Amino acid sequence: MTRAASPDLHDDIVHFNLGASDPWDDDLDEYPEVIFHKVPSADIVYETAPRIPKFVGKYLLGDTLGEGSYARVKEALDTETVRRAAVKIMKKKKLKKIPSGEENMKREINLLQKLSKNSHPNIIELYDVHYKAEKEKTYLFMTFCCCSLQDMLDASEEKKFPLWQAHKYTFQTFQGLHYLHSRHIIHKDIKPANLLLDPSHTVKICDFGVAEELDPFSQTDTIKGSQGAPMFIAPEIAVGKDVFSGQKLDVWSAGVSLYNFVTGNYPFNADNVFKLYRKIGEGKYVIPDYLPDNLKNLLEGMLQYDFENRFSSHDCLTHPWITRKQNKSYDEVEIPNNIAEESTLIQYLEQLHLEDGDRKLTGHSTNPPHSSSLQTSSDDILSSDQRLSGDHMLDVADSRSRFEV
Repeated sequence: MTRAASPDLHDDIVHFNLGASDPWDDDLDEYPEVIFHKVPSADIVYETAPRIPKFVGKYLLGDTLGEGSYARVKEALDTETVRRAAVKIMKKKKLKKIPSGEENMKREINLLQKLSKNSHPNIIELYDVHYKAEKEKTYLFMTFCCCSLQDMLDASEEKKFPLWQAHKYTFQTFQGLHYLHSRHIIHKDIKPANLLLDPSHTVKICDFGVAEELDPFSQTDTIKGSQGAPMFIAPEIAVGKDVFSGQKLDVWSAGVSLYNFVTGNYPFNADNVFKLYRKIGEGKYVIPDYLPDNLKNLLEGMLQYDFENRFSSHDCLTHPWITRKQNKSYDEVEIPNNIAEESTLIQYLEQLHLEDGDRKLTGHSTNPPHSSSLQTSSDDILSSDQRLSGDHMLDVADSRSRFEV
């Protein structure tokens, strides 16, 4: 559709010609003409269509919180316990495109199910798992978190935390990491992006897709290979060693994370992966002079080139910089969103409680499709946590079957 009229037409009428190749061609008689009457911008009413509530089992789904290459994370609500949750949604066809994608998903579910039976405050908790065969989607319902520490660093002006805040998050990370090691689990991908914060600013270690569970009767923590991010890999991997300590591998990547927290940089950096591996393999890095001596000592212990001399997670927890209380300052890095206070679920809860005549959800099936659950008995791992309050939850359970997806 092309404009066929010159600018001196009547102010409230615009002529459009259907089919003219040149919008300013004078010979337009053979083409049909359409006339639109202008409407002042102030008179236009913009109305957002109501969002359709969707359920997976007893969980009401909210908006998307984040999205990666193979998974999407949405806010969710357990309509029986009235607890906020996050749901990680993974499609089988996307997992197939990733090396060991399906295997990593099954490993993560298995480890989180074991860990969630005796949950730790600094480990993400798995509440429930659902699988929908007709859509080939797996839904992992877990602890609701606001953001990752990487999100906070990216949003901060100096790309780092003040020392007291870095101390708080590092201490909680060490607590979670030491617990994993005591359970013979090696995370293998510790980094700021895998350290989440719940609304109370508690660190939750997440993403166990490449984690490894050791034989509990083994006398060593030896592992083979790692799939962690290049910036956080240890020298033993960079130089191609076949076997190495799993726990010391996690301590190294936690040390790189701590270095990033307090400096805004990385101990090793390069233009490409090959140069980066070479620098890490050489093991030469510089700790800024402005950091306190006890923090320098901690970083040196965590970033020891020889993993046999590297600190353990217990050494880190008992280190003087960790055990000494830090003075809180006013330069706190805030969570870069308001999701903790403003839930995306409210709009869907309001839709569920509109009168049927006002619901405006025509055309949506009220018959829930068949779905099977990989873990439907979750009473042993559910606990009172983040909860939404108010009158919105009245009779939600009676409504959810109408909007099952």
